[in-house]
Amino acid sequence: MKQLTLVLTFLYSIILISCQDSKKDLSFIKEIKIPYTIEIQDYDKFVEESFAKKDIYEYAKVSNIIGKQDNISKIYFIGKFTMNKQDFVLYQDVTPNESSEFFPAIYITKIGKQAKKLCLTPTTEESYIEKIFINDKNIIIRENYWSSNEKRRKNDKLKEYNFDFSETNSNQDIKSNPSTEVNDLMIKNISTPEKVTDYLIFTKDKNNKLNISAEILNYIQKNTTATENRYTIALERYVSNEITKFFDEKKSVWTEEELIKIIAFASNTTDPLHKKYWKESPENWHNGMWGNILSYCYLVYPKNLWPNLQKQFKKENYYNLPYLKEMTSYATEFDRFGPP
Repeated sequence: MKQLTLVLTFLYSIILISCQDSKKDLSFIKEIKIPYTIEIQDYDKFVEESFAKKDIYEYAKVSNIIGKQDNISKIYFIGKFTMNKQDFVLYQDVTPNESSEFFPAIYITKIGKQAKKLCLTPTTEESYIEKIFINDKNIIIRENYWSSNEKRRKNDKLKEYNFDFSETNSNQDIKSNPSTEVNDLMIKNISTPEKVTDYLIFTKDKNNKLNISAEILNYIQKNTTATENRYTIALERYVSNEITKFFDEKKSVWTEEELIKIIAFASNTTDPLHKKYWKESPENWHNGMWGNILSYCYLVYPKNLWPNLQKQFKKENYYNLPYLKEMTSYATEFDRFGPP
């Protein structure tokens, strides 16, 4: 019995050390916060920057972590995150290749005894991936299709995957749903409103110009209540993030003129709803701190965005939006403690 106990103790020690070593294997990979977004707006620039990255690893030396894969010799680790006690790693294939058709693909791997991976950037002669969005529920990929002259885009499509890398929604072109289907679209995505606010309201058309879905904004305006405000809060969060990307991170896909127009149409939707409902149900509006876009512009960016925004609003006659002028004035009544 004593010998058996010693053997079991020895085996347990080996398992414990093995687990600790496995954890140490990931220590050199930086943590990323979820939700996490990767955008590929300029295909050629993305390829050029990918192959110019530093901190490149020999694939053979880390294959014990992310699994074996043919035809890859160099990789760049984007980051790691944990979801439901499961570790995941994002990395990119940056193997030197002289072929002009070679694309530095991005992968996600589930770490474990049998590493499982998914290519997040599958490309074909007709399509390429424009945006990858990882939240705490799923992985969403926006795919674009080339037109015949390969210079214009057409038909954005979304694909969804769970964290077992099974496709959960091989969806149709939901950006181009006719107005009769917008209601169904919004009801379907009410539990994940960012799928609409982050992807389908403000987009680029085939000529790379800003396109705004008035139908979706109208739906949000008509269907928000004091307690059902998920689309309003998600829209405010999306626009705030885009503002941060432009002014702080310097990596926005929008010009300042486009961003201000986005702020105008979004705030014309969210801010009147905030003013109308937040006092009725303050717990759903974070005591009035969430859901108002123009107050964020006024308080956080008073010396750059706010004066530029006012100037452009006046120049464009407030885009003939019914609430924008009033909401611009209302925003100045906020202070760092919240709404008036």
